[in-house]
Order: sequence, then C-alpha cells, then structure tokens
Amino acid sequence: MNISRYRPDVDGLRAIAVLGVVLFHAGLTWIGGGYVGVDVFFVISGYLITGNIFKSLQSNSFSFLNFYGKRLRRIQPALYATLFVSFLIGSIFYVPVDLKSFGQSLVAATLFSSNIYFFFKSGYFDPLAITKPLLHTWSLGVEEQFYIFFPLFMVVSFKYLKEKLLTVCVIFCVASFIFSIWQVAHQPVAAFYLPFSRAWEFAIGSIAALAYDNIFKTQVQRKIISLLSVLLLFVPIFTFTEQTSFPGVNALFPCLGAGLLIYLHRTSRGFAFDFLASRPVVFVGKISYSVYLVHWPLVVFLQYVLLRKLDGIEVLLYLLVVIVVGWLSWRYVEEPFRHKGSIIFSNKVFYPALVVVSTVFVMIGVASHVYSGFPSRLSPQARIYADAALDTNPMREQCDSPSVARIARDEVCRVGSPQALPNFVFIGDSFGDALVPGIDAAANRLSKPTAGYALTHSGCFPLPDVEQLSNPSCKGVMDANIAFIKRHPEIRRIVMVARWTSAALGNRFGQFEQGGWVIKDKYSTGQSVKDNKVVMQRALENLISQFPDRQFAFIAYIPEQQFDIPRSLYLSSIFNLNQYRGVKAEIHMKRQKIVHSIFDEIKTKYSNVQVLDVGAAVCSIYCPVNLNSTVLYADDNHLSAKGAVSFSPLWISILGTTAYN
Repeated sequence: MNISRYRPDVDGLRAIAVLGVVLFHAGLTWIGGGYVGVDVFFVISGYLITGNIFKSLQSNSFSFLNFYGKRLRRIQPALYATLFVSFLIGSIFYVPVDLKSFGQSLVAATLFSSNIYFFFKSGYFDPLAITKPLLHTWSLGVEEQFYIFFPLFMVVSFKYLKEKLLTVCVIFCVASFIFSIWQVAHQPVAAFYLPFSRAWEFAIGSIAALAYDNIFKTQVQRKIISLLSVLLLFVPIFTFTEQTSFPGVNALFPCLGAGLLIYLHRTSRGFAFDFLASRPVVFVGKISYSVYLVHWPLVVFLQYVLLRKLDGIEVLLYLLVVIVVGWLSWRYVEEPFRHKGSIIFSNKVFYPALVVVSTVFVMIGVASHVYSGFPSRLSPQARIYADAALDTNPMREQCDSPSVARIARDEVCRVGSPQALPNFVFIGDSFGDALVPGIDAAANRLSKPTAGYALTHSGCFPLPDVEQLSNPSCKGVMDANIAFIKRHPEIRRIVMVARWTSAALGNRFGQFEQGGWVIKDKYSTGQSVKDNKVVMQRALENLISQFPDRQFAFIAYIPEQQFDIPRSLYLSSIFNLNQYRGVKAEIHMKRQKIVHSIFDEIKTKYSNVQVLDVGAAVCSIYCPVNLNSTVLYADDNHLSAKGAVSFSPLWISILGTTAYN
C-alpha cells in the first residue's frame, strides 16, 4: 500500500464533488442531486486522513500536535477569510434579524459546530436557506468533528488490533451505516446534520486506504468495476432531488462509487483515471476547498439582493466568479498558510494569530446576537420595513405546534376574551399561526366578546386521515385535533385556514418556489402531486361529515406574494428603488383556481360551510403589501402580526354570526 504518493485522480474526484455542489446550488435543475458531492468529500477525507495516520503509526512518528496543526493550517485561514468578507457584506445588505442569525452561525463556524447549530435551527419558521450564507459550513463541522475523534480511534485500534485494523473499520462502517438508515427514517434532520450518521462515509474512505491491493485481478474485472463506480457516482448527481431521502441508503451509491474509484486507482489506470487526472479537472480539484467556501455565500448574497434565483447568463457569470474567487483564495490564502517558509506563517505567529482571530469572530458573532443585528445602522424608514420580518405571532412559542400529548390533556392556547366561554376552535398550519393575533383581536371586538381554542401546527396541512410525506407526524396531530373537538361539545364553530394552494398543488409559491409536497390517504394508489387535489377535497369532506351539527368556516385565498415583503421593501429603501406593489390579482387568481374549484364544490354539498375569500376582499389590480403604512407580511407568504390584526374585520365576519347568538 503506497498512500504517500500524490494522487491526481483524487483531486479529480474533488473537482467532481465541488462542481456537483456548486451547480446544484446555482439552481440548475438537471443537477438535482449535486449535493452528494459533500458525501464524496467525506469519503476522500476518510481516505487521506486514514492513510496519513496509518503511515505515521507504522513509522512510529505520529503526533497529535502535528496532525491537528496541519488540519488547522489546511482549513482555518481560507475559512476565516470567507467569514470576514461575508460579515462585511451581510452588515451592509442584511436586515437586523438576518444579521443576528448570521452572528450566531459565525460563532458556530468558528467553534467547529456549524452542523450542530443548524440542526437546532432547522425549524419551519427559520429564515430561508437563502438568508444563511454560512449554511454550507455544516459539512466542515462534521469533518472537523471527525478529525477530533478519528485519530484517537486509529491510535487505539493500531495499538491493540493492528492486524485487524481493516476489520475494525469495516465493522465501524457497517454499524454507522445501519444507524444512518434508522435515523433517516425516524430523525431525518439529525441524520443530515449530525456526525453519527455520516461517519460511515468517512469509513468507506478508510477502507479504501487500508484494503489489500489487487482484489480485482483481471483487466475485465477492473473495467467492469470502473464503469460501475462511475455510474454509482454520477447517476445520483443527475437523478436525485431535494425530496430524495438522504443520507441513509441513497448516500451509499455515490460514496461507494467514490470509494471504489479511489481503491481501484491505487494500482490501475483506465478511462476514469485518465479523465479525473486530466489537467483541467485536477486544477478544479486543487482549488475545490476554496471554491466550496466561497460559492454558497456568493449565491446567497446575490439572490438576497436580487430577490430571486439566478437566471440564464447570470448562472454562467456566477460560476465564472466562483472559480476566479476560489482560485484567488487558494493562491493567496489557502496555499501560503499550509507552508512554514515565511516567518509570517511560522508556528510562533500562526497559532497565536489563530486564537486572536477566533476570539474576534466569536465576539463579533455574540455582539450581533446581543444587539439584535445592529438595527441602529439603518435609517428610520428602512428599520420600519426591516422590523416587519420580526412581526410574527407573539404567542407562537407557547401556542404553535403543541404535541399530541398536550392536545390530549387539553393544554392548548385560547384566543379572545378571557371572560368568555370558548365556543369555536381555530385550526391551521403556519398560515393559521400567522393569523392568531388577528383572530384574537376579532374575537375581542365582537359586540358579544367570545373566545376560542387555537390549534395550529406549522408545516402540517389540517387534513384528517392524510399522510403528508414531507412530515409524517402531521397525521397524528390532526387525529388529536379531531379528538379534541369531540371532547368539547361547547365548540360550535370550526374555523380553518391553511396554505390550501400548497396542499392542492404540492408546491410553494413565492420568492423561492419549492415542489414535491405530496399528500396521500388510504385511497391513494401512488405518490404524486397530481393526486393532491382529490386527496385534499376528500379529507375536507370527511372532516365536515364527522361534525354535521357544527358550523365550518374556511379562510381561503390569502394572497401569496412573489417576494419577501420586509426584505424587498428594506432593499428598495436603502437603494432608492421603486417598491414592490404586490402580486398582480390575475396571478393570484390563477394560483388559487384549483382551490376555488374544491371549495365551490364543497359549498354546494354542505349547508354548514362558509368560505371567506380574503383575496377578493383585499385585491384590486394588485394584492397589497402595505395598508395604512402597515407592512402586511412577515415574509413572502405569511401575514405579519400587524397585518393579521389589520384584517380583523374579515375575521369578525366569520366569527360574529348568528351561530353565537
């Protein structure tokens, strides 16, 4: 086994990995699985680190200090340059809430824990990924945590199980892989971000480093394995999507492909080696780390300012800039710090400087959090717009998304008059949570004050007996809601709101569209958004049929805006641009057409159903984003708390009926 020699094909694999990630994040739909490039990086890291440690252990020259010193020189300088420039840009363009979040992630990236931070911040209402320029550092967190654990693992295994080191790595790989499969099924967010379900990917690289040479003896065998490896690597890049369950079983294909190519090219050559070792591919591989660091902040800041995804020639220009900036970072930051030839980069200077810079970054991040993104840097008008991003339901933390156990114990929030007996229930998803302040205000403004229960669960369409594939827990939540209504005969009216368009169409409209939101029930024969309309209507009719003696009021057709309203108004203010007037009414109506057909049919079947058309009440040529100087939205779809209260007359119209007299 000769691990010490330079492997140009490994740099070539790095190029494939980084290009997959960059093209995916650039929005190219034909690279739907480009994110698997991160997993290829993990395999490569496992191979290189294992080989280097094993060689040092064999020669009795391994040093933890030297190992971690090389890792710090390899990773930190280019990372810190990226963090510094990103903070400067964010402090200019970001609204305070986004700069505050950036400060938190800055601390996490500095302390090797980005993956843990983004795991805990991965809730439904966190800012969109496009506001998180350091989101990609989650993979560095996983890698750095691997570097902390793995050397000790290797030293102990080499000392006590030297002859069985390969077997130990195989066992470790299999155990981590099985855990990954389980965690993807039960805790998918944890499986994505945390290191325990990713360790097997590094272990595949370790196995490629430690395995015996020449397992594939004949040229035919090597050609077959080479072709299979290429297919395992590239097919996921072009066929996987954001909806693909990952990592788990699906991550095995690109990781195994990369591992086999690394192993195969230790002793043989072929068409795959010739391509990976070609000069253009190797060049991209050499600068891949810097390219990876700069690509995501760049696309985040561009799309943040443009208020849309990159399009057409913009994508090509973006890719060119990424390569150029990545090369500059590699040439003038990454490479110089990897060598000790200059006194400036000597250990005596490097390590104290690293401590100082790390401390400064932590202090900046903490200050960004403590001072809420430094709102004092904004003009008064810009601050009004920016503050709308924070104008959400003040009762969200204690009221939204109660557990099934809490609902079963009747530990749910109330809205309306504290003195009145509740006689309605308000059920919804995140649209419902956004409306809670308005429903509360409307219930208090009735001539006869009333009260109700709030049962909102962000991310869950309020559809009984429906499985929401993107969030399997939703079915149990709606079952608990129905049981709650049955336990409370005093509830005479059931008020419901949701992002009905997404339930019916299976996608999200707005600044950054998303798709593939499939819902199904026991009658579904497949898993396609084409069936969503039928499933939604069937679920609503089923719910109405269960409560023939109750009144139903559906809040529908809330206009979904094309841009994030607080951020677009803020950017218009600081750049003196024309303000976004709101989505055109004709676009709104076209989007809502399928939902209209569902509720129109339901109204003809059931006499106890009322449907409130919010769009018809507020839209003329445009569906407004401002009303009497009040910013109506907290993002591109959800009403702000002030917006929900501004629409109180609409909510009164569905609460203040003869049903309560």
